[in-house]
Amino acid sequence: MVGMCRYMPVFLRKMTPPDLFLSPIFVTEIGTKTDSFSNNKNELNSMKKLTLLTLLAWLIAVAMMPSANAQTIEKGTKFLNAGIGLGTYTYRGLPIGASFEYTVKDNISVGGSFDFSRYGYNSGGYKWSYTFLFFAARGTYHFGEILNISDSKFDPYAGLSLGVRTSSYRDNAGYSGDYYSPYGNSVFLGLHAGARYMLSEKIGAFGEVGYGVAALRLGVSAKF
Repeated sequence: MVGMCRYMPVFLRKMTPPDLFLSPIFVTEIGTKTDSFSNNKNELNSMKKLTLLTLLAWLIAVAMMPSANAQTIEKGTKFLNAGIGLGTYTYRGLPIGASFEYTVKDNISVGGSFDFSRYGYNSGGYKWSYTFLFFAARGTYHFGEILNISDSKFDPYAGLSLGVRTSSYRDNAGYSGDYYSPYGNSVFLGLHAGARYMLSEKIGAFGEVGYGVAALRLGVSAKF
C-alpha cells in the first residue's frame, strides 16, 4: 500500500484506505490505465509486423517502377511536409506533425520534424490525459536516380531520425506531472521509408512507414 501511494494523485493520498478502495474514481482510473498499459505490448507487436509488411510492399513497388532517364532531387530543393500518424508505438493517440527538408547534396536531404499527440479518458466526470511532444532531426536519401526511375513526379526515399520525446500527465483533480506514467521523457531513434508523388509542380502527397513515432504516416508536401 505504501509503495502504491506514491503513484497516486494528491487528492487520493489524503483518503483513508477504506474510502480509497471504495472510491469509484480510484477503481475507474487505475483499472482503465492498467488495461491501457497491458494492451500496449500487443499493439506494439502488431505495429512492428505492419511496418515490416508495408516496408516490403514499398520495396517491391519501387523495384517495379519503369526505368529510363533517372530523376534527381537536386541540391537546394526544399520540402515542407504535414501529416498524421496511424499506429503509434508505446502509447496511444493520433500524432499530428510537420517536417522540413533541405537537399544539401543531390539526393540527400536533412531537416527536422515536430509531432504532437494526446490521449485520455473520461468517466463519471473524472478526466485524465497524456500529452506527447516529439522533436527530431532527420536525414533522408532519395532513391530515384540510383533506381533509374524515370517519372519525375515520383520520389521514393528512406532515412533516419534522432530526437527527443516528452510526455506529461494532467487530470481535472488538479494533478499534473508523470503520475502512473510508463512513458517519461526519452531520446528515440526513428526509421522511415516512403514515397512522395507530386500532383503539381509545387504540391504533392506522401506516405511513409517507419519506427519512432508512428507505423504509418500520410500527408501533403510543398516543394520549393
